[in-house]
Parts: sequence; structure tokens; C-alpha cells
Amino acid sequence: MEELPYQLLFSASPVPIALIRTADQRIEMANPAMLELWERDTSVLNKPYQVSLPQDLVRQFEPHLEQANQRSQRCIQHGCRLRYRSKGSPREAYYNFEYTPLTVSGNQRAILISGTDITAEYRSKLESAAERARCLEGIEDLLNAERDQHQQKNEFIGMVSHELKTPLTSLKAYLQLMGARTAEIGDNHLITLLGKADRQIEKMTQMMSGLLTLARLESGRLHINAERLDLSLLVENFIHEQQLLFPAHQLVYQSSGNAFVQADAEKMAQVLTNLLSNASKFSPHAPLIQLSCQQLDDQVIVQITDRGIGIDPDSLPLIFQPFHRAASGIHRHISGFGIGLYLCSELVRLQDGKIWAESSPGKGTTISFSLPVCV
Repeated sequence: MEELPYQLLFSASPVPIALIRTADQRIEMANPAMLELWERDTSVLNKPYQVSLPQDLVRQFEPHLEQANQRSQRCIQHGCRLRYRSKGSPREAYYNFEYTPLTVSGNQRAILISGTDITAEYRSKLESAAERARCLEGIEDLLNAERDQHQQKNEFIGMVSHELKTPLTSLKAYLQLMGARTAEIGDNHLITLLGKADRQIEKMTQMMSGLLTLARLESGRLHINAERLDLSLLVENFIHEQQLLFPAHQLVYQSSGNAFVQADAEKMAQVLTNLLSNASKFSPHAPLIQLSCQQLDDQVIVQITDRGIGIDPDSLPLIFQPFHRAASGIHRHISGFGIGLYLCSELVRLQDGKIWAESSPGKGTTISFSLPVCV
């Protein structure tokens, strides 16, 4: 490519920016901010990025570069985790990277990579996720202690969830009143703390709603609010919202375009949350999780694939049963209620869908579900 006059502006920018030529994958330009993230100097310029950059970065960047190149449209990589040295000191940061195809005279010539630092936002969400995890562990202990008493457990879940929703609602109202009073005196620190407390109350409320869903499902009182929705768009938006809650994993999404179904959006979000949580828990050392949504004939099929520890053949037919826990030593040490996949299967079934699993021990698992196409 010809030398661009705005390269000087890129060099002065605090935002990490780089250009990768599509013809030969060589690094056309990288400003100092990007070189710092890469822990490289200008010697990498005009060399293929696959051999010039650290291999962990190559693995993170490559799927998105290929997607932007093949589709000739911008794509975004959410929550990329980077460890590098800044001014001699080690630093861990999280970035969203945009991959934008550039064209000259109608021909695609390069991919522009630009980064946005989301480290502060990530740490805030991580604190919230940690608090939520502690709450879940506490509830899990209660549930596991009574696992063999199925009916009693359902009654207990329904009672506790219902009883907790009332004080949580009152507490949320009190916090909002305190926030309004604090705003009047202009104490920004207290406003921030109250905002965080309010978000935690909201998370607890959602968790109680999830447990009530299970209790209603078991008692036959669960109502499905079906509407026509684009399942592909719902999955894409869900991934964007969830990426920061799974910092150790890279979520890669593929879609064949619009995929309309008649379904309950809230219930489908519950299904996706449980499946993604399962995939991350059972692939602690395999960061890639692939999600896809495509229409095949009269069905829309969603798949979530991990490259984790997998499921042994004896346990595979049982994973959608309530309170099932794999007996192997590896699975025994992974936390969980044993209700996530059961809840998924029932929510999909109630919307005229099907769910199934394929797995190879040591190689990973794919959970798929399908819903009828809505014309």
C-alpha cells in the first residue's frame, strides 16, 4: 500500500492501532500503543503477523481477522485479555478490538485493528460476578445437602425464593431513596457505592427469579410468553453482554443470518446462560468456546462447543436429568446444582424444540438445541 499521510496521527494516538495487509498478512503499520500491547518494536513491520507476534495473540486475533476479511465487514472482539510490560512493569488489561476492512478503488486492501481499554469496566463486573458466585455456592450447598429429596427441595426453593424477593424489593427501594438524597448533596463517592449496591440487589433478584422458574417448572406452573424473535440476533447480543463474565474464555460466534422463531426471549436467555456457564466450567484450560446459529430447512439450530474435559459415554444419556452429577473424579470437583441442563431441556421442550449433546472425553462437548422456524 502507498504510504498514508495520516500515519503520523496514528503514531501519536493513545489508542492502539494497526494495519494488516490482506494480500500477504504483513503488518503495514502499528502505532506505539499497539506495539506496547504486543511487546514488540518496529522490527515487526512488513512481516507476517503470524510469525512476528506472540502466539497467544495470534490465536486471539486470527479468527476475527479472517472473519473481517471473508465477510468484508467490521467485526468486534470483546474482552480480549492481555498481559504485557508497560514501562518495565507487568500489567494485565482487557480490550475490545475492532477489525475494519479498508478498500482502495473497490478492492479490499487491509484490515484496520483498533483497541478500546475496558479494564476498569471488566474489574467492576468481575467483582459483581465474584459476589454472585459466592451466593450461588451458598445456595448450592443447601441444594446438594437435600438432593435425594426431590419434592422437598422444590418446595424449599419456591419458598425461599418467594420469601427473599420481598425484602430484596424493599431494600432496592430504600437504596434508590438513599441515592436520590445523596444526589442532592452531591457526594459522588456515595452515589457510586449505592449504584454498585443496587446492581447487586438486581443480580440477587434475578437469581431468585431463576430458582422460582425451576420450582414453577417442576410444579407445572411455568408460563411461556412466546413471540416472534430473531434468535440469531438474540444470541449475538447475549454474547456481547456475557463476554466480560467469562474472562478466561474467548467466545467466537458464527451465524448464517436472520433466524426467526416463536419463543420466549427471557427463557431463551436462561437457556444460553446455563449452556455457556457449563461450557466454561468444563473447559478451564481450553479458552475457545464456539457458538453458532443457523437455519436448516424448517429448524433453527444453536450450538455451543467447548474443547474441555468432555463427558464419558455412560454419563452422556443422563446429563439432561434433574440433579444428575457425573461420577468421575474430574467432574466431582466442579461446582454446580445439577439442574442447569435439565432446566435447559425443559425450557426448550416447552417451546416445541429439541436439545441434544455430543461429546468425546478429553476433546470437548457440543450442546445443540433446535426450534421450529417462524415464517
